[in-house]
Amino acid sequence: MGRLGIIADKIEYKINDIRNKRLYKYEQKLKKCSLKAMPKAQFKEIKKFWKQYDKHFKGYEHVQYYKMLGSVNKLFLPDSFFYCYIDYFYNNWNRLKSLDNKCLYDLYFPNVKQPETIAKKINGYWYIDKKIVGFQLVEKELESYSEFVVKIACESAGGNGVKFYRKVDSSFMEFEKNHKDLIIQKTFTQSPILARLNESSINTIRIMTFCKDEKEQIKFLSAVARFGVKGGRTDNASTGGLVVGIDEEGFVKKTIYRLATSEKFTQNPNGGEYEDIKIPRFKDMVKLAIDLHSSFQFARIISWDFAVDDQNDIVLIEANFYYEEVRFHQLCNGPLFKSEEELLQVLNEVTGKKTK
Repeated sequence: MGRLGIIADKIEYKINDIRNKRLYKYEQKLKKCSLKAMPKAQFKEIKKFWKQYDKHFKGYEHVQYYKMLGSVNKLFLPDSFFYCYIDYFYNNWNRLKSLDNKCLYDLYFPNVKQPETIAKKINGYWYIDKKIVGFQLVEKELESYSEFVVKIACESAGGNGVKFYRKVDSSFMEFEKNHKDLIIQKTFTQSPILARLNESSINTIRIMTFCKDEKEQIKFLSAVARFGVKGGRTDNASTGGLVVGIDEEGFVKKTIYRLATSEKFTQNPNGGEYEDIKIPRFKDMVKLAIDLHSSFQFARIISWDFAVDDQNDIVLIEANFYYEEVRFHQLCNGPLFKSEEELLQVLNEVTGKKTK
């Protein structure tokens, strides 16, 4: 990189640093709540620790975790601090936004099974089998499918921008007109085991991996299962979807959470038993996430969304390079970084500070 490029990078980083600090203060205001819900001595210990790294620390998010879980400690990351500082430090958002395109997954991850592509729209141009075609050909191709799924290809995550259609209708035409980058895929049948969580949605496993140090050691951090509400087609948590933790052996945990309403359940709201569900091929899935991350070093933290189909094959649905929904993981599985030593390594690297 030339001198001008280095200067441009420094200016860009400074601008984004100012933006993130403002965003962090705004997030803190949104999450303002009474601090009296947590025992005073416990809150004092947490505040003392985090004030070393964040002079604006208020403790609102720790209180929210305490109210949901009944216990919390200083190792829990404040969500807004994670997004505005940790995630941004480890993942260059501006560069990743140019790479975050589902239409390019077959190039990034060629050796992993993905939903079968029917057509792609890239920068306003439609492609079938890597050849530019007119939209009329896309319409004709879609006539042979009883159902297909259309996804916004850029800067969409967690089920947002996902639409199911049975034919090309006015709703599809409006959606197509408003987006320059889309991918149309065949639907598939999921594993009957995962369908027990909710049969109407494709239920996914969110696995977070972290490139820990300069040796490029990829570490598995946490995994949760995400599933939709009865009758819903996506597992989007922001619209009422549900999430449950997964232990190291692949079994789902006892408590289900609905983040949109801050509810928790010990029975599946969709009905049916779920306590004995073991995620099919979970350990293979974790290994695959680590292997994929090893070949994609543009981001040091990645959240992978996998499904399992009715042939028991692992299917890559999405790779999330920012806004990884840290709250999913911490509610279901506890602190993202399990030891104080590990957390301190991250905070010292991100902030350039040392604990006193």
